[in-house]
Amino acid sequence: AKQEVDKYDSSSLPIVEAWSAQERIGYIRGTLGFSDDSDPSLRILLDASDELPLPVAWSMRRGPEGSVLFANSLTGQVTPSHPLERALLELATTCRMILRIPESERSKFLAALQVSWKER
Repeated sequence: AKQEVDKYDSSSLPIVEAWSAQERIGYIRGTLGFSDDSDPSLRILLDASDELPLPVAWSMRRGPEGSVLFANSLTGQVTPSHPLERALLELATTCRMILRIPESERSKFLAALQVSWKER
């Protein structure tokens, strides 16, 4: 089970400009539960996690044991969970759904999905 790591003062943890490909793979496999290298959603999540900017007030930090942690400068929260983890999980679920739909019907599904996202 994931847990908060609030025991750290985030200002004492070194800032990480970007996490390595190995760290992203470990996060996606371990935290998001992708163990099958042949799952096409894995590649999409790797790309998305590489380009996904952190929300305002969040920074990536290096924990004493070398792991990547995420710190919120407004709340003082420090956690191993990416602040946009829910969005990444939603992206993974959506990718898996789309890949199950016959290719000839995907564009219709994607159009309906875009409308529902805009309505949020």
